[in-house]
Amino acid sequence: MKSFAKSKWILVILFFLGAGVVWQVYSPGLGSGRSSHRGRFGVVKRGDLVSRVTISGMIEPARRTVFLAPYSGYIQKIFVEIGQKVPRGAPVISIATSLQSPETVYPIRAPFSGTVVAINKKEGEYVSDKDSKDIIARIDDLERFFVVAKAPETDAARIKKEMEVDIKVNAIKQGSLKGVVRNIELAAEDADGWRSQQSTFKVQVEILDPPPDIRSGQSAIIDIVTERFTDVLYLGHEFVNRDGNQHFVIDARGRRRDIKIGNQSDMAVEITEGLREGERVEQVDFLKLLESGT
Repeated sequence: MKSFAKSKWILVILFFLGAGVVWQVYSPGLGSGRSSHRGRFGVVKRGDLVSRVTISGMIEPARRTVFLAPYSGYIQKIFVEIGQKVPRGAPVISIATSLQSPETVYPIRAPFSGTVVAINKKEGEYVSDKDSKDIIARIDDLERFFVVAKAPETDAARIKKEMEVDIKVNAIKQGSLKGVVRNIELAAEDADGWRSQQSTFKVQVEILDPPPDIRSGQSAIIDIVTERFTDVLYLGHEFVNRDGNQHFVIDARGRRRDIKIGNQSDMAVEITEGLREGERVEQVDFLKLLESGT
């Protein structure tokens, strides 16, 4: 009985201790007049402030060619296999009007040096020159790779040739690859349906030092560095308050500190006056802003 009573009192004490913790977390400010929002802090850092445009795209080779039937007939011979590197002028396929015909058939040859990446037909199979999608084989130039993406018009205005790019290929786990913008088209691409009001511009990014396991057709995310401000103090946007034309922060001791800001990126803002590197400040109380209608 004594053991049961002792266990009961222990449970009661634990209950009140837990209730006290919950009250401290959810009660407003413990007499300070400040909300439970406190606890999320940001740190003023020094480094590069980078502005980026992030879009998705597909990997394409430097050049590629597909082999179609120049006339209807039968595939007499396929001279290559998938993965084979072929020089310019090497025979790829030959097509005869009849497999029993004794006529000499001249092969269709590779227009440039490359690698055979696809063979979709077999020897003896009939092919028609009427179907432009009836591809027999494909050769890619795998010496260089590009990511081709479409940038919305507001982002396209910020993109220039030779800008540096960070590339993440979804199928490759080795981390980011480096790239550079080689081209951005000056005319928007035509769109249809509900997208007809959304202008996009084609962007071509070359992948520098592509890894051996990269493949044409893989999807990629590209971060184009549109601006870089080096060696500045910066702080995330979510920690900077605004009162009219004045910017300020709330420091770790709950005090308002007026600051001046400079350059901005999508994620952070440069601090030019009012804070030092390493200082901690509170996140903006967005709930309070919503309640006040500001």
